[in-house]
Amino acid sequence: MTSSKMARTAREAKRWLEDQIVEEVPDGLALCEFGCRKLQCRMGEWEHCERRLKDLESRRQWEAAHS
Repeated sequence: MTSSKMARTAREAKRWLEDQIVEEVPDGLALCEFGCRKLQCRMGEWEHCERRLKDLESRRQWEAAHS
């Protein structure tokens, strides 16, 4: 097997592995996934989370100002 074919096979394997592990996170959940120390919210907490609601409002304001 040539080195270029091995490199291409390695890239394809890496891409396949990433597709199996890495998942897109919707913008509305990104703060929760990456910016919150809680592993899981209790029932009803997420809907009333002050931090999440402030982030959502900031996003809306930014979008309104840039559209």
